[in-house]
Amino acid sequence: MAASASNGRKPLVVGHRDRWLRLLYMVIFAIIGYTVFWVILFLAAVQFVLAWINGEPNDNLRDFAAKLDRYLLSVVDFIGYASDVVPFPLSPLDANVAAAAAAPTAASGARGTTRPRSRRTKKPGTGEGASGAEDG
Repeated sequence: MAASASNGRKPLVVGHRDRWLRLLYMVIFAIIGYTVFWVILFLAAVQFVLAWINGEPNDNLRDFAAKLDRYLLSVVDFIGYASDVVPFPLSPLDANVAAAAAAPTAASGARGTTRPRSRRTKKPGTGEGASGAEDG
């Protein structure tokens, strides 16, 4: 997967200052993502019928649906500001996967894997509480 991202093309990255350009890309990729979503649902229905008839799922269809799933994830990541890399066809196909691997702390923070905040009922430094010591 990462090999296709290193095929000589650099991923197109839209910064936060390019608001209008990003909005345009977000609208375009929202339409593309909507279409890809319905294609995945159609493939799921076809896969169900084929699995019913043949007794097992079609491997090629499963692999294709998995690739579409990864692409849809990259579209959703871009639209939801989890990634600044514009999805395929303006960037290499797996550019978002390569970007996430290059910056694991940023990707993990965007995925909601950060440490949860402590639930304090007192304001720090006010001395309220039993001994005024903070909970860890």
